[in-house]
Amino acid sequence: MRKQFLLLGFLLSFSTGFAQSPLLIYPTHWWTGMQHRQISLLLRSKDRNIGSAEMKASVDKGGIQINRIRSLENPHYVQIDITIRKDASPGIYTFQFSGKQGGVQEKFPYLLKD
Repeated sequence: MRKQFLLLGFLLSFSTGFAQSPLLIYPTHWWTGMQHRQISLLLRSKDRNIGSAEMKASVDKGGIQINRIRSLENPHYVQIDITIRKDASPGIYTFQFSGKQGGVQEKFPYLLKD
């Protein structure tokens, strides 16, 4: 019985590692009320060329303004310049990428702390 639980735990540890999103965001979060409200987010995909096509982005709440989206030399990276408004509330903001012709390609959460 103990061997079965160990085997199950071992298999679950692998399955959760594969289920993680391949999209990484740096910095991982920011704070409301900071002096520097204009920041650049660096998005990285391990297995997809996210910067190879013309993209547009949107945010689900009004506390963040997207200023510019820039593809970089390496197609696995995209830079998003944003401004965190003075009236932004702490919480999770969902960014959504789509191609110029439409169709959601990627969503990712971004945390603003207090």
